[in-house]
Amino acid sequence: MSPKPLKVLGLGTFASFVLAVLAAVLADLRAGRIVERWQIERTLNLAVIAQLRRR
Repeated sequence: MSPKPLKVLGLGTFASFVLAVLAAVLADLRAGRIVERWQIERTLNLAVIAQLRRR
């Protein structure tokens, strides 16, 4: 029973992708920056009545 290189490579690629996405999401959540409208409504419990668009 030898290791199957294709299976190991596939699982390693998938695991690294999942860990990279998880690290990015955790870094974004820990930053505490408000970027989107829903974050204001959820964090501050305030209704947003207007929104400006960036160019």
